[in-house]
Amino acid sequence: MTEKVDLYNSAYGNYGAEAYRQIRLETYGEDLGQTSWVTTEESREIPRLTRITATSELLEIGSGSGRYALQVAATTGCRVLGVDINEPGIANANRLAAEANLAERVRFEKSDASEPLPFGEAAFDAVFSNDVLCHVPGRARLLSELYRVLKPGARLVFSDALVIAGVISHQEIAARSLIGYFLFSPPGENERLLREAGFLEIEVKDTTAMPA
Repeated sequence: MTEKVDLYNSAYGNYGAEAYRQIRLETYGEDLGQTSWVTTEESREIPRLTRITATSELLEIGSGSGRYALQVAATTGCRVLGVDINEPGIANANRLAAEANLAERVRFEKSDASEPLPFGEAAFDAVFSNDVLCHVPGRARLLSELYRVLKPGARLVFSDALVIAGVISHQEIAARSLIGYFLFSPPGENERLLREAGFLEIEVKDTTAMPA
């Protein structure tokens, strides 16, 4: 087995490189600093799904380069706090916020989502996360923390590209796991954990068969 690939330090540390920009454009059709499996069309749905407004306080778990959080803030007027464990990502995100004159409404902090979140109860109007929970140890604990920091009736929107609904070989799992920690889960597991965390209204959308 080859050594693990340091994808995120490379992607975020070299965010401004033309080669990375071209890869993002060719992959997603729009450069939002993406590294996830979420399509551009799915990303555009997040403001509607979270029901955020100009007065909303939004939390992003796994903010990466910060580019998407900045777009949400620019288009909706909301305030966003992005957290990520990757230092190059946080540095790049805060730089982009300053360059966009959005630093007063959007900020990024280093935080390990596998640990208790450093926020008070009912602090946010919505939480979203693009293909990040599959990298966080202790998903049940994280979901309980997200329930705690959300206001009553607020929404959590997240994607999970590692729900395994069929047969998969150990070679495939090993290849997909080269860049770090991964959690693979069966269908229904996220729903079970969400209910245990306290979430009542749960909606799941399977996009497996959707065109790329």
